[in-house]
Amino acid sequence: MKKELYILVLIAYFVASACGCKKPVELARYELLPQEIALIPYEKGQKIKFKHSNGYEFLFEVTEDNLEWKEDHKFTEMTFCSPNYWSYQQKNVKLQLSYPNISFDLSIKGRNNERFYSNDSIYNSLNINMSDSFSGSFSYDSVFNILAEKQNIVINGIEYQDVIKIKLNNNSVPNPTLTMPEYLLYNTEFGILQFNYTDNENYTLVR
Repeated sequence: MKKELYILVLIAYFVASACGCKKPVELARYELLPQEIALIPYEKGQKIKFKHSNGYEFLFEVTEDNLEWKEDHKFTEMTFCSPNYWSYQQKNVKLQLSYPNISFDLSIKGRNNERFYSNDSIYNSLNINMSDSFSGSFSYDSVFNILAEKQNIVINGIEYQDVIKIKLNNNSVPNPTLTMPEYLLYNTEFGILQFNYTDNENYTLVR
């Protein structure tokens, strides 16, 4: 086993040497526009109150709100070298509730960083991950039109405009018979308005 691993390492070394790895070159930078950043309307330190359908209230806190630059390196099938890359900006926001332990991670990354791989790069998406186990998203186009059905909804006597229903997909929970998050309601003015479970319980934003 060690001999085989040693041989693989040698092969990788000689292939990399033969292709003449160069200093990485940044081909493009894709910065998030203000209209994209505004799709996630939270600020670090913000407290957001939700009311459970049984009457209890819970206070979420925005514990993370940052913009970071990342690199997308281009690999080919013919070489181990990766001299070229794209830089793209990503916005990350985290909402955290300590008890019960519920969290939401929201993110958007700079458009076009996948242009090399896909013909659909004119679209971008806002991604939401709930408690590291459930995820959903919605897409928008190059002029920031949201590519999802929107409707006006009254929640607790308050009317919200352009509300998007986002289905939450189970990524890792092994027993799907348990009560699990099913979907959430979102708009770009207030963020998460409500999240709902398969047993019809829900948490609703309190304003």
